[in-house]
Amino acid sequence: YWICNVICYIYMMKKHVHVTTEIAEGNLDSLPEHHATSAGLKAFSTESCCQGMELCRLSCGGHGYSQASGIPNIYANYSSAQTYEGENTVMLLQTARYLHKVFNQKLPQSQLPGDVSYLASDFHKHIQSGAVRSQQFSDPHLLLEAYRQRARRLVEIASRRYQDGTGTGMDNVAAWNYSSVDWTVAARAHCHYAVLNAFQSALQTAEVNDNNLTILRALCSLYGVFGIVQYSGEFTMDGYLSTDQLSKAREHLYFLLQTIRPEAVPLVDAFDFHDQILNSALGRYDGDVYRHLYELGFESTKKQNRSTVNKHQDNYNNYI
Repeated sequence: YWICNVICYIYMMKKHVHVTTEIAEGNLDSLPEHHATSAGLKAFSTESCCQGMELCRLSCGGHGYSQASGIPNIYANYSSAQTYEGENTVMLLQTARYLHKVFNQKLPQSQLPGDVSYLASDFHKHIQSGAVRSQQFSDPHLLLEAYRQRARRLVEIASRRYQDGTGTGMDNVAAWNYSSVDWTVAARAHCHYAVLNAFQSALQTAEVNDNNLTILRALCSLYGVFGIVQYSGEFTMDGYLSTDQLSKAREHLYFLLQTIRPEAVPLVDAFDFHDQILNSALGRYDGDVYRHLYELGFESTKKQNRSTVNKHQDNYNNYI
């Protein structure tokens, strides 16, 4: 989840520099796509991050609910990001309006930005994925193709619902509201594809040694395959992935989890969050969890009001 946010950040920073340079030269052609992408990725990244925080909290058991874990503070500080600077549903609908416009223009791929080229009139739609073996789900081209097919299919569904609304006499605003749920789903799928595409593009130019590159490629494959398993209904709804292929994807997911597991701690440590920033007995760099939990509990007890403690003790002795 953190890596997803990092990819979004780096991708948008590079894109922002490129677009602002074009604007300074008087070229505004990239502005609509830049606005749509930034709006959608804001929603997608903050939603993913909050899901990741909740998963971390649950994974820590009862300690995850404790202030000593540091997770409650992180959650309280960051969960509001789903609302401020644009509520996430509103942001996804900003992206959806752009997708709706591009899809209805019916332009060839040569006239569309790369991230939305799958909405072109001459885009080749595959009837079914070519994956035969589970290992093929680590093929970057196969993964990107699956994500493009899914996003286009969902845009088509949302557009059809919009047209159904206008066909029954609704005005444009009413038809948009009528189809807005489908449009948010399509926008989220588009952002999912954009992040995976950015991840794979970054690996092609990454200046790291071969061992680290192998790990990052496995992590990218894990991100893509996990998305297929997580949103399996959206990948199988038009028959692009069969149930047998989905089973192979799940099998490969388990393989990738085993591959990544020995590298999980180094990958997290690579973010280099200092103990003073995490403020967590569970996430300490030295891993000495229980001693620090005991010390935190002891310090908390020392700070309590002794008169209150004595009063409770008297009540216990008198009534219990």
